[in-house]
Parts: sequence; structure tokens; C-alpha cells
Amino acid sequence: MAWIKSGTVAYSHFVMAGTVAVRADALKASFTTVNVLKASFMAVGYRCGVETWRLIAAGLIAVAGIVLVLLTMAKVRERKGSTNGSVALSGAITFTVLVLLCVLVITVLSPPVVWGLVVVVGVTVTVMLLAS
Repeated sequence: MAWIKSGTVAYSHFVMAGTVAVRADALKASFTTVNVLKASFMAVGYRCGVETWRLIAAGLIAVAGIVLVLLTMAKVRERKGSTNGSVALSGAITFTVLVLLCVLVITVLSPPVVWGLVVVVGVTVTVMLLAS
């Protein structure tokens, strides 16, 4: 283990065992636990955060998606012979697809696909609102 002047442990066994490769020059003079973790993640190239455009796109899809969930439930309710269960099921399915879409937008989809989905969801909601 590496020891600091004050006698506290600078590295945990996790870092010393070589599981996370930490360069010595990446560590700062202050060896608090938070600084060691930050330096170890920076040294191996981890990024903590989501690009702003992904959050904006997910927000736009979420806002339009909530309206889409409500419109879908209203359309199902207007059908002859629909039950409360079928209305709830349509809302649950639409909401699940919306959540999955937002997770994919935030994590893995490429920019053209993301913005294409934003346009498609926006146009779908607009057409459904105008048609009702």
C-alpha cells in the first residue's frame, strides 16, 4: 500500500491490485478518497456524463410522448366495446415504449437517428391532436 505523509492510505486495494490502472502523474497532491477515484477514472478514460443534446432530445421526446400516451388512451376509450382494462393496457404499452425510447436516446442511438425520432414523435403528436 502507498502511504502519505500523514499516515493515511492513499490507494485502496482495488487500485493497488491493478484492476484500475492509475498513472502516478494523474493523482493530485490531495489524496482524499474522492480525488483518488476521480483521478483513477480520468486515467483510464472514463467519462461521467451525458451530452447535452441527448438530454434535450430525450426531454422533447418525453414531453411529446406523455401527450401521445394520453391521446392513445383517449382513442382506445372512444372505441365501441373498450373496457377500462384495454385503456390501461394501451397506456402502459405506450408508456413503456416511451421510456425505452428515451433510454436508447440517452445511451446508444446516433445523432441522426435521435433527431429523426424527435421529428417523428413530434409530427405524430401534432397529427393526432389535429385529428381529434
